[in-house]
Amino acid sequence: MSKKKKKKNNNNKNKRNNISSNTQKLNSEHANNAAHAIEEKSQAQSKIEAEELKASIKPKAPEPRRTPEEIERERNMTGWQRYKKSIADGWALERKTLSSMDTLKEKLGYIAYYHKWHILITFLVIFTIIYGAHAIITHKDYAFNCLVVNDSHNTVFSDALQKELSDCISYNPKKETIGVSLYSTDISNYEPGYYGGDAGCQAIFSLMMNYSIDAVIANDDVIEWFSRDDNFCNLEEILPSDLYKELEPYVVMLPDKSGKEHPYALDFSDTEVYKKGKSNLQSPRIAIFSTTRNLDEAIAAIEKLYGYSD
Repeated sequence: MSKKKKKKNNNNKNKRNNISSNTQKLNSEHANNAAHAIEEKSQAQSKIEAEELKASIKPKAPEPRRTPEEIERERNMTGWQRYKKSIADGWALERKTLSSMDTLKEKLGYIAYYHKWHILITFLVIFTIIYGAHAIITHKDYAFNCLVVNDSHNTVFSDALQKELSDCISYNPKKETIGVSLYSTDISNYEPGYYGGDAGCQAIFSLMMNYSIDAVIANDDVIEWFSRDDNFCNLEEILPSDLYKELEPYVVMLPDKSGKEHPYALDFSDTEVYKKGKSNLQSPRIAIFSTTRNLDEAIAAIEKLYGYSD
């Protein structure tokens, strides 16, 4: 290659390099200018937003200075007056806080976050009051309550028994009720007079202590357990003489604490309600508790169950 041609090629190469360098320099300047423009625009926007925020914020009013009379009056307050004032100040602060919020969502969120326990406790108190009032208003006393032991799953028998008792005992349905209390217990396995054995035993004892039980229908072993703790009325003493004479074939003699026998119970196996109710009791007896407060009703129940009254 000639020197002249070689020199020409070098010149062309230098020109291309200069053009490329100038282009890169120009692009860099454009990029810097664009970045600078964006930054200036962002700063201007931030300045506008700051001015708008500053304009939207209301200046806080200065706290009013208390007069000497107010200071003296507060110093002389009683404890109750201070307590009422603190409550009033608290409510005022709450109203002020809520009034500063713009949306209902903010207000509800504030109340839920800071007052959830107050709301829950208030709800529980109101529920307890309503429940207690309902229990008092709807409470009914027993006009007569008959205990059935160890036949608790036979609702046919209990329903038939309750119907018979309701037919023969006068009571106010709005204030009173006829009860048939069903319990299962191994009470006969304990010593007579011991009522701490099982849950059923304890429940029966509670009914007795509250004078909420009048009669009992159970198997002979359970009836004898009660009789050995002197829990029954002597039927010969409480029943009219003519009725007792009619019932003598059903009378069951049972021992008391001393072992002396008395006419405490009646055989229940020949009654219509026992047969129709298909009771699971094998040797049923009925007796009247000595703690009954409804003796006339108990006698009326005996007459009805044994067919001596309409």
